[in-house]
Amino acid sequence: MPQRDDPDDTGDLYQRPLGELLKQLSEETTRLVRQEIELAKAEVTARAREAVGSKIDGAREKVRSAASRVGGQDLTRQDPPRSS
Repeated sequence: MPQRDDPDDTGDLYQRPLGELLKQLSEETTRLVRQEIELAKAEVTARAREAVGSKIDGAREKVRSAASRVGGQDLTRQDPPRSS
């Protein structure tokens, strides 16, 4: 037999006090909103990771392309020789 606090207990709602029903509604609504917020955060994080990943891949390709055009030259920054 389900207990009165069990959210799956549909029991005879007409026999429960209104205050108890409102409390349960409030608790379940709060829980649902929190779960939806956590889901939204997870979805945004996943989309951001995908976007950043594609930007990194694009930048990597640009660097490879530039390096191949330079013909294998050393692309590290070096200060020009100083004249005496």
